[in-house]
Amino acid sequence: MFRQSALLIKDTVSKEAYEQVKTELATLNADIELVKANIAQTELRAPFDGIIGLREVSVGSCASPSTFIARLTKISPLKIEFHVIERYASSIYKGMKLTFQVDEKLSVFNATVYATDSRVTEDTRTLAVRALYPNSDGLLFPGRHISVNLKLNEISNAIAIPTEAIVPELDIDKVYLYKSGKA
Repeated sequence: MFRQSALLIKDTVSKEAYEQVKTELATLNADIELVKANIAQTELRAPFDGIIGLREVSVGSCASPSTFIARLTKISPLKIEFHVIERYASSIYKGMKLTFQVDEKLSVFNATVYATDSRVTEDTRTLAVRALYPNSDGLLFPGRHISVNLKLNEISNAIAIPTEAIVPELDIDKVYLYKSGKA
């Protein structure tokens, strides 16, 4: 613009050419201001609440709609996926209650089955099962190793004894009751 002004003063450029350059400069400045305003208003919104992980893009980097910026992880409710051997596949149903434990925690957590796969996996002979844990306190994080406990059948009035207490004799197993010093 300054060059064009100097040329106009020396009468080496026409007034029309000068005005055209002046208009182009004003248009470019307006475009720059629009881009700055759009950048200032740029905001990323996720379709759910969660915890954002490590940033994968540096400040000032150029990003496109397909650029991976960071991982957002949903932590409430937590989805639990586990596999049940095919022998017990028919015993699993939607709404079934289960408990699980996280390795270093002594606490027992309750979850509910919400889906099962439609078939047993051929190579592992297991049924994929998914359950939900509310995790309303945000205490647990996804990706952790857990131990799942399912109560498949409950026999009322059953007596449970350790296998070491069973004494095999010929074709029969016996259990001795120790009471008042006598077996």
